[in-house]
Amino acid sequence: ERPLIEAEQVCKRDHQRNSHARLASLSQVYELRDRALQHAYIAESRRAIAQADQGLNQALRNAENLDMDGVWTALDKYQEAGVLTRARDIETEAIALARRGRTYAKVMRNEALARPLLRAAIELAASLAPRSFHGVKWYEDCTKVLQEYQSATAAADARAEERAQAEVERSEAPTREKMKGELKALEAFAEAKSAFSFLEHVYSKYPPRTPTFTKHEAAARKKVKDADADTIKNVLRAALLHYHSDKNGEFDMKWRILCKEITKHLNGKYNLIKQI
Repeated sequence: ERPLIEAEQVCKRDHQRNSHARLASLSQVYELRDRALQHAYIAESRRAIAQADQGLNQALRNAENLDMDGVWTALDKYQEAGVLTRARDIETEAIALARRGRTYAKVMRNEALARPLLRAAIELAASLAPRSFHGVKWYEDCTKVLQEYQSATAAADARAEERAQAEVERSEAPTREKMKGELKALEAFAEAKSAFSFLEHVYSKYPPRTPTFTKHEAAARKKVKDADADTIKNVLRAALLHYHSDKNGEFDMKWRILCKEITKHLNGKYNLIKQI
């Protein structure tokens, strides 16, 4: 700082130079001061991260008696490091966020606090493209924890979906038992007939109840009747919308089950035609 102050004073006292030259010199001094200040912030931030790493390691040294005061002090230091370099050095800010996120994830076991910090660190790293951080430890650790969270979330969603599906099957079982003969006949017809015949059959025997069909019934039936090799895919897609379970959830159980079965057979026909 002292040489910069002296340079500024010399520029201001140099009366032998014209005002434009003095202003240009002062501008260079001020630019140097800004750069020096920026590097000072970065250095202070890196030191805070190093101190936090050291403090966290000491706090975790005894696994049986975790020093929570040391953990919180480390988290405060990481946050301080991030504030020091915010909008000044993206990489250091990302490292500070990643350290905080990993501490919340691995030490505090708090996914709600860890996730947004880890995601923010990854986004900051991505903003420095084309520079790549693959192979850099803090980035790899950050990515690994996020992937673990995503895998756990996907597994939990899959289990929840399985439970919901099992509940739906239990609720449908009595009605399906009563409809066994009808559903078997529908399946046999679908297997024996072409997509054209199957469409005409279901639209005739089980006309859709959705507003998208009832409001334009004549036009929809005409498309089914006039379907050919060029239009069959579009007609099948329209039929899938008419019978989709999401569009028919307000109706009685028997109709919902019929729509599921019809949709299943329509999907089979559509997948076969796509391969041709």
